Amino acid sequence: MTPYLEFDRSQWAALRDSVPMTLTEDEIAPVKRH
Repeated sequence: MTPYLEFDRSQWAALRDSVPMTLTEDEIAPVKRH
């Protein structure tokens, strides 16, 4: 048994769609460069 859940790509995408983005594009931009 493991305490972790596993999600495939489509399951993860469905979860992501239900959560509002908390960072702005300007806040994400520096991270994308690395």
